[in-house]
Amino acid sequence: MSRLALIGLDGFDPDLVFNRWIDDLPNLKSLMDEGVHGRLASTVPPAMVPGWTAMMTSRDPGQLGLYGHTDRHDRDYDDLQENDSYSVRPRTVWNHLSRLRLQSFVFGVPQTWPPKPLKGQLVSGPFTPNKEVHWTHPREIAAEVDRGADGDYVIDVRNFRTENKDWLIQQVYEATRRRFAVVRRFVEKKEHDFMMMVEPGADRVQHGFWRYMDPECIGYEKEGRLETTIHDYYVFLDQEVGRLLNDLPIDTSVMVASCYGAKRMKGSFRINDWLMREKLLKLKKKPEEPMPLDAKMISWPRTSAWAEGGFIARIYLNVQGRESKGAVAADSYEGFRDELKGKLEAVAGRDGTRLGVKVYKPEELYREVNRIAPDLIAVIDDYHWQAAGSVGNESLFFEGSEMGPNESNHGPDGIFIWDHPAKVTPKAKDPYSIYDIAPTILEYFGIEAPEGIAGESLFQG
Repeated sequence: MSRLALIGLDGFDPDLVFNRWIDDLPNLKSLMDEGVHGRLASTVPPAMVPGWTAMMTSRDPGQLGLYGHTDRHDRDYDDLQENDSYSVRPRTVWNHLSRLRLQSFVFGVPQTWPPKPLKGQLVSGPFTPNKEVHWTHPREIAAEVDRGADGDYVIDVRNFRTENKDWLIQQVYEATRRRFAVVRRFVEKKEHDFMMMVEPGADRVQHGFWRYMDPECIGYEKEGRLETTIHDYYVFLDQEVGRLLNDLPIDTSVMVASCYGAKRMKGSFRINDWLMREKLLKLKKKPEEPMPLDAKMISWPRTSAWAEGGFIARIYLNVQGRESKGAVAADSYEGFRDELKGKLEAVAGRDGTRLGVKVYKPEELYREVNRIAPDLIAVIDDYHWQAAGSVGNESLFFEGSEMGPNESNHGPDGIFIWDHPAKVTPKAKDPYSIYDIAPTILEYFGIEAPEGIAGESLFQG
């Protein structure tokens, strides 16, 4: 087979791309017309970590043992720890290609820091602390990356949750321009067999500007100057994709994917305050003002459950014999878990109707459950609400996000487009699965997919 390029557009939403704005995105439309396209069902949670790693390994979060950007790494009551590249145990696509001496160029993919050796080049993605650390492989290409980005490559836009909207959009556009300029510089050398890049700009823009285009979003503002910001960035990104397509070697098959989409924000549900009202979470003393929950604040022998907030709620039980100061008897674990699940799913919103909480046990979602998983995972109103982890608030609900200014949540479906070779007829699926991409790439290069993967190749037959 010839070369293959995977262009990752983090947060690109299928409704915006396929339904609302497709006529303004001629380069993506051309790829769609020549190949296949559709929604791409994401991971639970739909997030950078574990989403992109799941895509490149065809392993679900339970198989990976990665349930978010941070996780419990032991049964102590310490704060959660970050997951980085060393948290990834299964082989990625480029690991498989390296074993056959095929060259990969991996650029800006989340959870690739610290960079691990491969046959080719790698520039680590979001969550890289800064450029003072080792952030490329090999190390010496860091200088070339900076040169290709007008002297200063921007790994990600820091502090993108801000009220300074003019600063935000300027930063995102500039970071995107520089990222694509560097990628074009490297692909023009025609040294790679497989190229993958991830551009996080759409996710950053959607978090910052959704309320200006969506009357049903919290804090909606009919601000003419900002109403088309997300649309205009999608158009700009389509233009950058077009420039990259022109510079890719002519024998390149192209995939475009996002590992999740976007949902308007309706508000946040304060999960730990709710657990306190249910007398399941006990603090040593009542907070004088709202504050983040800290393990040192909790009276563990009297606490049955606590939670981490975010795009979803991750709920942990304090089990006797499992945690050192457990309060839930081990032989009543399942019954307690079922009871808590039922109570959460019955939670009413401000208007008295059900909030729409859907609670899962990890073994219901994943093929395996490795490392330390949450005992329950709660999706609130089909991702329109976030979970807030702070304590000491008067109300269980608020029209905002604890992450800072934030106007969209992650949606459960991304996009998939494949301008496949003429002799390949891919399977049509609705939706495609995030887990199908890795085995499809491996078969493209004549590599047998490993056992135990969560997806299937999209090659027919």
